Amino acid sequence: MIEPKPRGANAAMLMLSSVSLLLGSVLAGRFTILILAPPILLMLLAAVGAAIVGAASPWSAGLIAAAAIASLQIGYLVGVAVRHLLEHNRARLSRLGGSLTSGA
Repeated sequence: MIEPKPRGANAAMLMLSSVSLLLGSVLAGRFTILILAPPILLMLLAAVGAAIVGAASPWSAGLIAAAAIASLQIGYLVGVAVRHLLEHNRARLSRLGGSLTSGA
């Protein structure tokens, strides 16, 4: 029989995933994709530590780490997309502004 997860595990997964999503999008605004390696390693170490201490079962800790890592990467992709759109709009506005002022 499968035991239900305690509420604390669900809350921890949701909180860590949300923070990872935001962290990934913030990192995308400034750095290349290689910046994701240190946070991923920290999440894996935290999951192993939680499993060793007994705060979470190994499967639960692995699931929490996998969700956090996936959220970090999704956040990075969203951040890259937002950065691209902002740069595209900035370039477009500078082209329009330059053509408007040079013709007058």
